[in-house]
Amino acid sequence: MDEKGELVVLNGKVIEIISFGAMVKLEDGSRGLIHISEVSDDYVYNVEDYLTVGMDVTVAVISDRDANKKRLSIRQAGIALPKLPRIDTIKKPKISSAEKKARKKAEAEKRRLEQERRLLMGPPDEVYPEGRGDVSFEDRLKKYMKDSEARLVDVKHQTENKRGGSSQKKG
Repeated sequence: MDEKGELVVLNGKVIEIISFGAMVKLEDGSRGLIHISEVSDDYVYNVEDYLTVGMDVTVAVISDRDANKKRLSIRQAGIALPKLPRIDTIKKPKISSAEKKARKKAEAEKRRLEQERRLLMGPPDEVYPEGRGDVSFEDRLKKYMKDSEARLVDVKHQTENKRGGSSQKKG
């Protein structure tokens, strides 16, 4: 607002969309925030339904917090923005239930194989660090032996748990 209490209308460009509004760079070089409640007269659930990054907008300056931070409003500028078409509303080709089952089965098998590989080999890139040229062979061998023993202990614990515990008799 200016000194007389009238709204100042400026042009700007949307530079960032955030969950509660949009940041706009105004033509005078300052920046401001359009709160989600000031985007449209209608209920706005998602700012991206009305604005996109790089979009030119006409806004009213509601208040100046300081020289470069302003509260802005499209609604009070008298501009009615249409809702933008959503990309995710485009219909995707239907997938048969048999194909869905096959995909789920393939994903489950892939996860199972990855778990087995991790159990036996450990997580990838953990055995040898990057730049292993500066690590001696003995140091790499020690690390491998230590990791191998830890994995064997894990395998032993898992197999004992599946068999019902250790074979020691309690007495």
